[in-house]
Amino acid sequence: YDMSLLSGRKVTTVAQKRGNTPAQVLLKWGLQRGTSVIPKAYTPLHILDNIAAATLPDLPREDVGAIDRAHVATGSVRYINPVKHWGFDIYNPSTPDPSEEP
Repeated sequence: YDMSLLSGRKVTTVAQKRGNTPAQVLLKWGLQRGTSVIPKAYTPLHILDNIAAATLPDLPREDVGAIDRAHVATGSVRYINPVKHWGFDIYNPSTPDPSEEP
């Protein structure tokens, strides 16, 4: 199983239907949801594609729903493990925050 969002079937289907890249679709999806998006790009073309995502028309409700449900078949995937990066789990309130220890 390929856990890459960019190559997932639902995202690539929406991208092909709209004539956008999968990255643009995911950026637009995130922006439409009101979440912060932090794109990563290595080339000037990718930077321009990422910027263009902000001005794309909104995704239709059915496409947003399809992307929202993309995790159902495979389960949720966390790409950054906060325990590894910060030393505690920011998503689990029962995990002690080392900055609050006496």
